[in-house]
Amino acid sequence: MQSRFLQIIEWLEVLFPKVEPTLIPIIGDASFRQYYRVEIQAKSYVVMDAPLDREKPDAFFRVARLLRYFNLNAPQCYAYHQEGGFLLLDDFGDIQFYDVLYKVHSHSLSFYQDVLTLIPKFWQIEKSLFPNYEKTKFKSELDVMKIWFWQWLALDEQTLKQLERPYEKLQKMLVDYAIIQPTVFVYRDFHSKNIMYMDKKLGLIDFQDAVNGPITYDLVSILKDCYVSLPQSFIDEALASFYYQAKRDKRLAEEVSYATFIKWFDWMGLQRHLKCLGIFTRQDLQHKRENYLIYLPRVILYVNEVLVKYPELNFFYEDWQRYVLPVYYEKVVALSNRVVNPIKFDDTNSILTY
Repeated sequence: MQSRFLQIIEWLEVLFPKVEPTLIPIIGDASFRQYYRVEIQAKSYVVMDAPLDREKPDAFFRVARLLRYFNLNAPQCYAYHQEGGFLLLDDFGDIQFYDVLYKVHSHSLSFYQDVLTLIPKFWQIEKSLFPNYEKTKFKSELDVMKIWFWQWLALDEQTLKQLERPYEKLQKMLVDYAIIQPTVFVYRDFHSKNIMYMDKKLGLIDFQDAVNGPITYDLVSILKDCYVSLPQSFIDEALASFYYQAKRDKRLAEEVSYATFIKWFDWMGLQRHLKCLGIFTRQDLQHKRENYLIYLPRVILYVNEVLVKYPELNFFYEDWQRYVLPVYYEKVVALSNRVVNPIKFDDTNSILTY
């Protein structure tokens, strides 16, 4: 069977008969997609290779067009090989918003203002054009943590049994709080590594999983980013601003208090961050991508903050403290001593410090 790489070459040669395309691999993300940069007739493009059995190139193509229709800067698709799962896209460069925050430390919060203005624009997109974020999907995402993070910690059978019922109860509570929220267009993976930075212009990528979902979801993704720690004062100010804007836009009912909105936000974050513990450790176990593990301390901190904040979650936090955190901390120390370039772990592994 011909390799996908050669299939892409042949596809490009059909599109551009007088060109001999040279593909340069681009470091990918945590998905099964592969990316290549190619220059054709003095213009740089990106080829996305999205295997049909693992990815959703149709969804990417459709959502990209919708985002552009709503004047959001998603890459234009110049050609789409539907049977192969190959797309020829705008080249947004290599600089992620994450890189800007890391390198331009002193101006990072002002950069965030530009990013946050995108969320009200998301709310303007017709949510009915997207699949609903179903209750079963929320639960299955929480299962990702149970499957992979527990395995990565190598918890014994007795411990797993002890955690089973409390975690099932927690799952139900988090799912219930997710589905009672008013819904909007949800980007889903709206964070600093899915926003490209091109001469002060922001570009959006990795949006193919967009859904009609909870109003706090994208807020959690960007304000409690797994890759960046923001000052709590900044988060609080942003949340207050979004709450009142949502009220003005009639996206929140009058009876929804600010305290309720914050609880939705916190519990939505707990759902997302537990899922991310599973995703990051799966990358290590399945694909030997140990680099994702450097973000675990921040995610653990987010989880701890919410579990401590709400008394009704004490039932799980007690077991979390007793059975999970000690094993986790021991594992992290061993990891920091093992890698070739030792990872410095602290309480947050923060990039931003104020």
